[in-house]
Amino acid sequence: MLRLISIFPRLKRVVEGLVTAIPGTGSIGAILIIVFYVFAVMATMLYGPEYPDWFGSLHASFFSLFQIMTLEGWADMVHEIMQTHPYAWMFFVIYILCATFTVLNLFIAVVVDAMQRQHQKEEQAEQDAIARIEAELYSLHKKSIPW
Repeated sequence: MLRLISIFPRLKRVVEGLVTAIPGTGSIGAILIIVFYVFAVMATMLYGPEYPDWFGSLHASFFSLFQIMTLEGWADMVHEIMQTHPYAWMFFVIYILCATFTVLNLFIAVVVDAMQRQHQKEEQAEQDAIARIEAELYSLHKKSIPW
């Protein structure tokens, strides 16, 4: 399977872009973990006593917030919580804006930037090779013309 990557140049370029994006992705992952932790502690303190299945412990809050981050069934969960906490929607909207839209878009931006840099690097290498070939051809041409 890994040999297929080396056979197809475009696939190789994508994999190289993903590999060069790892350091930036790690930084954004750390930010995401911090956001998760802050919101999980808040959710455990705010909603844990009434909803122990979703927010009774820090682990349950992490899982529930991950589920909300993926936007899977979050509306049903928030609707049920709003029956006892009418302003709970503010907490979850802020969380979704922070986690889903901001942080995950940063992941996409880092990967796209890494792929674009990889593409520019390949273009520069091609231009350098063309310039070298042209210089060699010019020097050969100069040597062959007797003045």
